[in-house]
Amino acid sequence: MNKKTKFITIGIIAIFSFTSLFIFSFIFFPNLQTSINSSNDNGRTLQEEVSNITIIIDYSGVKDNEIYSNITLINFNTTVYHAILNCSEIKVQDYG
Repeated sequence: MNKKTKFITIGIIAIFSFTSLFIFSFIFFPNLQTSINSSNDNGRTLQEEVSNITIIIDYSGVKDNEIYSNITLINFNTTVYHAILNCSEIKVQDYG
């Protein structure tokens, strides 16, 4: 085979491979990645209470690390922001 025929053959094989990939991944198996909680769009569940949390604030050698243990968060205020707010003083600046 000459050089042009080889390039055409390789191109056809590559197009067939990519087409097969899309057919198998999107048409035959559309729901391979299901969310943890289908009722919630981002897969997270809202919890009323979380307990036994440990927070370590690392100052990277500037000063000693702070360790807070056995933290309990209630009333649906269970984010990382609420946990840190429970332990220390936070100053937030919005540059947006």
